Amino acid sequence: MAFSNDSAMESRLGEFLNARIGRHLARREQKESFALYAHGILADGERKSVEPIAARATGSDDENATVEPGVLCERMQARLLNFLRDSPWDDRCVRREAARYVVEELQKQEPVTTWVIDDTGFPKQGKHSVGVQRQYTGTLGKIGNCQIGVSLTIATKHEHVPIDFALYMPKSWTDDAARRKKARVPVDLVFKTKLDLALDLITRAVDDKIPGEIVLADAAFGGSSAFRNTVRDVRPRPRRRRRREHEGLAAGQARSSTRRSAQRPGPRGQAGSPGFSAAHLARRARWADSRRASRCAPSRSLTTTAPTRATASRCGS
Repeated sequence: MAFSNDSAMESRLGEFLNARIGRHLARREQKESFALYAHGILADGERKSVEPIAARATGSDDENATVEPGVLCERMQARLLNFLRDSPWDDRCVRREAARYVVEELQKQEPVTTWVIDDTGFPKQGKHSVGVQRQYTGTLGKIGNCQIGVSLTIATKHEHVPIDFALYMPKSWTDDAARRKKARVPVDLVFKTKLDLALDLITRAVDDKIPGEIVLADAAFGGSSAFRNTVRDVRPRPRRRRRREHEGLAAGQARSSTRRSAQRPGPRGQAGSPGFSAAHLARRARWADSRRASRCAPSRSLTTTAPTRATASRCGS
């Protein structure tokens, strides 16, 4: 999906990259490479890897017409690859800054109330993309060759935006030293289930003070007691105003219950019991008396007869 590249969008993107993201990138070359990569992700084109981004960035360069386009593309590709895999910058800080920016923009319209945990499949044709293998994905609705990512999305009443993401690395990757080395997988990366990745996303969001009161997930996550217990322990607390309202309501109910209990002491079923008021019990007694009297009353027919044994037993005779 491409975005409309108008002047307002360019202005907002430039401010975001320079004022927000730029504070976490120490060198000018890093800031320039990050901006180039971000523009490549937002621009037209189906493929968003480094090589096609570099090709699109150098395809219409007129200032260096004496240099062959292929050479410019190779230089640009090498620059982006160096930035993404070798340059010393903290992607955690950059993603945190981007998440805070999104939260600020959303809350200008309405509060962020919900977190959504989900896993998504990315179908692949080859076997060299990091983490790819044949596995089930809801994207395809079957087992297929794909990558799996676990994401955390924040939502308001009308909008939602993903703010954090973790790539699932199956054991076919984490246990293969040669494969890890070729793909430059970090040495400290270990196997984690999708559930573990989801809990990491939630813990990071809590540490970053991302607002929210509700955590949504499907049964693959919610069926785990470890997931539910962790959410209960670290979930964001409700806003103070709402918590005070609940506390006031609970206190009012407690005072009302205490007042009713003080007025009606005694075991249940008797006058003064906590379960029934005295007026209610009096009405029940009058109703019972009237029922008993109606059963014991003589027949209204012209011929009066003695009460039967059953009627006599009910009347206490």
